[in-house]
Amino acid sequence: MHIEAELDDIHSQQLTLLQQQLQKPLPEVLATVIEWAANYQRQYNAPLAVANTESERLAALAYLQTVKIDWAGKPIEDRNAFYDDARG
Repeated sequence: MHIEAELDDIHSQQLTLLQQQLQKPLPEVLATVIEWAANYQRQYNAPLAVANTESERLAALAYLQTVKIDWAGKPIEDRNAFYDDARG
């Protein structure tokens, strides 16, 4: 799936910071966030909550760093080559 989006300055900065902290290419960061959100919603059967405090944000980032996605069999044959330009 190809996705294009324009983010406001705040969300753009947050996404950039998240990508730097996770040290993953953008598609993996987004896949991690989507998987986390889906798992959270299933586990707690609740709408997603917003991390309002610094400790909640740090806890969320720490959790995201533990999420592992098996990229075998995904539609991008060589995701490293495909997203080299996105890594900067």
